[in-house]
Amino acid sequence: MQDQTPAGHSIPSGTVPALPDYMQDLVDATAALIARFNSEYDALATAVKDLNYHVDNHQEYAVPHPDVWLPLTSDIHLKEGFGFTEFTRASKATYINKSGVLTLAEEHEPRFEREGILIEGQSTNLLENSTEPRVHNGSELVAYTEKLLLNNPAPIMEKRDNSQSNIIAGSVIYRGIKSNTKYSITAFIDLDNTSIDLGAIRLQFGFSGNWLNKYVVYDLETEEILLATVEAYDVVKIKNNILCITATQTSLESSEDRGSIDIYATDRNNPSGGTSATIGDHVAAFCYQFEELPFPSSYIPTEGEPATRVTDQLSVTYANNVPNYLGDFTISHCSSLLGYTSNSFSRPVSWRAPITGLTYTSSGAKSFIWGQNNRTPISFDNTQEHRFTLSVGSSKARLALDGDIKVESSYLPEGNYAPAYLDIGRGVSSMFGHVRGVKIWHQALNAKQIKSIA
Repeated sequence: MQDQTPAGHSIPSGTVPALPDYMQDLVDATAALIARFNSEYDALATAVKDLNYHVDNHQEYAVPHPDVWLPLTSDIHLKEGFGFTEFTRASKATYINKSGVLTLAEEHEPRFEREGILIEGQSTNLLENSTEPRVHNGSELVAYTEKLLLNNPAPIMEKRDNSQSNIIAGSVIYRGIKSNTKYSITAFIDLDNTSIDLGAIRLQFGFSGNWLNKYVVYDLETEEILLATVEAYDVVKIKNNILCITATQTSLESSEDRGSIDIYATDRNNPSGGTSATIGDHVAAFCYQFEELPFPSSYIPTEGEPATRVTDQLSVTYANNVPNYLGDFTISHCSSLLGYTSNSFSRPVSWRAPITGLTYTSSGAKSFIWGQNNRTPISFDNTQEHRFTLSVGSSKARLALDGDIKVESSYLPEGNYAPAYLDIGRGVSSMFGHVRGVKIWHQALNAKQIKSIA
């Protein structure tokens, strides 16, 4: 049987008549749109899945806004938190400001350097006149610089004859040098008014009975340390081409109770071969410091007798800023150490209670989760700035260094002790160094959040 067309024509049974071209084009276009829609739908579904993954993952890494935020980069004001901050220091003190200038801060004035607020314990400059040079055989004070440091010029000491001493400049103390004790010396030198024919200067602990010629040699041309026999040293150039050079050394057993800071002329090509001064060599040093510390601290001016800089003390209202010990919390800060005193603990951020969050110890550069009967240390390079974070939750405490978890402890604080203040830089003893970026959360941050803290 054959199908009949309206026109009376017949077509074979089971066959489909061909569509007109315009209709076939429409069918093909519709099929292409459907295929494109399906492809884009699949891509969109994948993107939504990825977005949900990233949202979930971001929530794990996202750091909530801190409940307490104390930047400590230019002032002591709380950006977040309750109550107030209080800073005290019952003496003037110097610091190197963010422009690189040695500056004198008044009593109770905080000091801000590039690394953050400077916090130091007590120290004494044992020199009686820190700006007055010691006159050595063969050297004379010939002039003063026009350049000033703390409003004082530098005396220019010059080699004038061929006497045996090759010491050009320096300073001296006549009392109180102890045996087997660490001392640090500091000199601020005007490089524009210092010239040594053989190219180098040697900063040295004087009186060989105490130190057996411990020194550091500085190349005036290359601005590098050529040789150091002291236990520790540092060189920093501040604004106006002024060199701050420091050295630390342990004194020996000796009958002499005096010491000195000596600046020698030295041959840059033979730094270990002794000193050698040429007539006309001259050194301009603004000031000196000689202190009984195992590291140098900020310069302390003296006039007629030794002077003491007392401890910096910064406190923040505790109430509502740190949860009582039954609650979870996270505390984080950046700090860099100048040093730590012997047989003591120095705490950049602490509170007066049975547990202290973060602690440095004199047994080395270490930090602790601290409790009455529990200490879990981590070691770190104290010459660099680090961010320390302590997170205390319902089941464990975490201590992180630069975002990496170093210690997890099941030891948790107990009780409900609520002290009056959160202390910055003070605990059993004061730290010497910088603190900035103190942040506190009233919750225990997870490991991914700790890693994301900036």
